[in-house]
Amino acid sequence: MTSRSRQAVRLVELLRRRSGVRIECSWWGNGRDHRYSGWHLEWPDGPTVPEMRSLVCEFKAQLPAVDAVGLHYDRSETELGKTVALLRYLCVRPEYAPEVTPVMASIAFDEISYPERSEDTWLYRAEALLLLDSSPDHPRLTAESLRELAARAEHGWDEVLQWLDRITAGAG
Repeated sequence: MTSRSRQAVRLVELLRRRSGVRIECSWWGNGRDHRYSGWHLEWPDGPTVPEMRSLVCEFKAQLPAVDAVGLHYDRSETELGKTVALLRYLCVRPEYAPEVTPVMASIAFDEISYPERSEDTWLYRAEALLLLDSSPDHPRLTAESLRELAARAEHGWDEVLQWLDRITAGAG
């Protein structure tokens, strides 16, 4: 194992401890265009990419063999994380709710840190939205559930929150 590999493993240990999320680090060999070759940090939900970059920079002095600039950052989204992020994003930008789209969910996810650690109320609301138009075995944010949210938002953001709270309470 090279010094760079050992330090990459050490970086993952430090990042896991600091961030509290599962992080993987792997080397992707040279591809045809070399755009994706190099070390890749991958994690679900958790900190945003800029926050992860900041964490890596904090450890740079301890790990000189790790090319912090050349690292690839791959934050993946869970359905719950993406949905919580969308609801929290819309809470501070309720004027966007009547026009909500799947792209907006991705934008929200990119901006919202640690959506999986949100208050229980947000987690329950997100679960309600996920289960609105999908199977309990495979909850997902669907176009139909987004259309329903947008229709409710025509009457105001408070209406959306009350509707989601009724669903979580079992009153639909």
